[in-house]
Amino acid sequence: RKVLLKSHVRRGVHCKTLVAAAVLALGARQGVFLVGLRMQENRKIFADALIAVLSQRLARKLCSNCKQPIDIPAEALRKEGFEESDITNGFRIFKAVGCSQCTDGYKGRMGIYQVMPVTEAIGRIIMQGGGAININDEANKAGIWNLRRSGLNKVKDGVTSLEEVNSVTIE
Repeated sequence: RKVLLKSHVRRGVHCKTLVAAAVLALGARQGVFLVGLRMQENRKIFADALIAVLSQRLARKLCSNCKQPIDIPAEALRKEGFEESDITNGFRIFKAVGCSQCTDGYKGRMGIYQVMPVTEAIGRIIMQGGGAININDEANKAGIWNLRRSGLNKVKDGVTSLEEVNSVTIE
């Protein structure tokens, strides 16, 4: 995995600055850990300056002309990661079919995003050299959606298919 920083933070200088980083990671939680690893001696400066971490994936949108609803058993939905309240309230999942107005049932693209604000607790984990698992656990406690959950929400809204979200969020 490669980390590219477009700005740098000098040792001992405390400042609020924009540090734009392109990090190839599974999501924002792993990305902040990877950047933090590169800044061993500057963890406090890094944690103080970091406000939020964004992760994104591009996914195909279902064609509104030909998408078809499918029935998926509740147990399978649980295994995919849907919340119990979503399953209880009910929603429709659609599949890609294909027609003369689209390509294989998809038309256009959209972003799936995860925005992880760096809370005080997450900042402490970074300063103490905690790992991605620690950051992930704290983000879950804070109710911060991961990339997968954000994608599942797009499936629930009928914008994309479960198959497409699986292809961009599971590695």
